[in-house]
Amino acid sequence: APGDGLHLHPGEIERHGLTAGGQVKVVSQRSSVTLTVVEDASVARGSAFVPFAQAGASAATLLDLDELTASGIVKVRLETVAE
Repeated sequence: APGDGLHLHPGEIERHGLTAGGQVKVVSQRSSVTLTVVEDASVARGSAFVPFAQAGASAATLLDLDELTASGIVKVRLETVAE
C-alpha cells in the first residue's frame, strides 16, 4: 500500500506554493490531518485525492457524513506546515 498522502496535480502544488514530498495540513469542517504532498498528474486541477484505509494519518477523520451525503464532496482547506 502506498501509505497516506495528499495527491495533487502539479499545477495545484505550484498554485498553493507547496513542494512535492513536503508536508501540508489538510483542514475539513470536521478535523485536520498533516499529510505528505504527492505530485499526481492524474488528479484533476482543483481537486485532491487522499487514499483511504492506508497506514499513517487517516483520511476518515476529515469526513463529515452529513456534508458528504448532501454533496458527495468534502471541502478542505490547505495550510502550509513550517519545515
